[in-house]
Amino acid sequence: MPTSPTLPDAELLVRTYLDGVAAVTGLLDVDAQGNEPIYTVTPKPAPTGRFVRLFRLGGPPRARRGIDTAVIQVEAYGGTKAQARELAAECSAALDDIEDGSHADGSVSGSSSSSFRYLPDSDLMTARNAARERYIATVDLTIRAART
Repeated sequence: MPTSPTLPDAELLVRTYLDGVAAVTGLLDVDAQGNEPIYTVTPKPAPTGRFVRLFRLGGPPRARRGIDTAVIQVEAYGGTKAQARELAAECSAALDDIEDGSHADGSVSGSSSSSFRYLPDSDLMTARNAARERYIATVDLTIRAART
């Protein structure tokens, strides 16, 4: 019986890709360990500077065909609304170009932005007890498993 190809983790693929995009990383506030703050989980405590958080919202993987259709939410946080918007816009623009190459675990054969909105995050409060400034972009990706 043939085995299905192993699909890459869409969140980690996007995280690794964004970490290599200078237009994105140049806007981030590097953490104390010198890492670019692009997360697939919310760190405790949450960063106080600019950072990106990624979530897979859905999309059905079709493992037998070696294809994943992932819906990824990109949350961009900034000290100001303008900083959050700029970071979200750069992430969205970078992900428009993600399909131009192969990645360690697979390749992206399709990418399209499906939404862009402002939504302050009241779960991550600032030192002044205000909601954190956040823009959210949603991107649909078609990811193919690496050929073996």
